[in-house]
Amino acid sequence: MVVPETDGTTIKTEEFRKAVITAVNGANEKLDLLKTGCYEKPAYTSDSKKVTEACDAMNKYLGATVTYDFKPNTEVVDSSMISKWVKVDDDMNVTFDESAVKEYVQSLAAKYDTKGKKEHLHQQAVIPLRFRVEVTDGRLIRKQSTMR
Repeated sequence: MVVPETDGTTIKTEEFRKAVITAVNGANEKLDLLKTGCYEKPAYTSDSKKVTEACDAMNKYLGATVTYDFKPNTEVVDSSMISKWVKVDDDMNVTFDESAVKEYVQSLAAKYDTKGKKEHLHQQAVIPLRFRVEVTDGRLIRKQSTMR
């Protein structure tokens, strides 16, 4: 959804000065800054082609759902997560906050990577036995390819 622009936030100094002089010389009681063109126009309006294209692109990304299967657990990336990552710059280019995506991928790695981690197994017998097993082959999230 595109929020409509707001006119009248930045004054064009020279036009304002001229409008005030004209109003004072003409003994006008009121000066309409919008009608006299004293405000800067926004670079883009809600109807601008670039704005609608950016909105469409963002909505397409937000419509995506990715499910990572880490048997028995799953992690779902949907619009609630993607909306925190997708951005639009001053030229209406849709981009992703790479540091936020990287942080998410690293959180997955911290949670699910098993390669090289030591696991402790506990077994109850007549006498308690404790086994220490080192996982030599396990799950390793490839962070660079996951971020693409």
